[in-house]
Amino acid sequence: MIFRLRRDKADLASYILWVLKRVRILVLNACDDAIASYTNRRYIDVDCQFMVDSIYNDIVTVLNNAAHMYVPRSTRTFISSGGVRS
Repeated sequence: MIFRLRRDKADLASYILWVLKRVRILVLNACDDAIASYTNRRYIDVDCQFMVDSIYNDIVTVLNNAAHMYVPRSTRTFISSGGVRS
């Protein structure tokens, strides 16, 4: 079944506050770790790529979780070739 996010019905204030709180914590901690590793020269290119991928995945997870909690879903209806909704 295909679901559609109803952004027009979302609780945007709660969504934004929840996302900002979690992203701030995740990104700041990850950036602090990355800066410390760079400053102490304890890194290689693979580690940097892993850090970037990890931060990206964390942000996407936070956004998906927030959407699941604060954005209602509706089922998608399709119109057949005869113009009748199925």
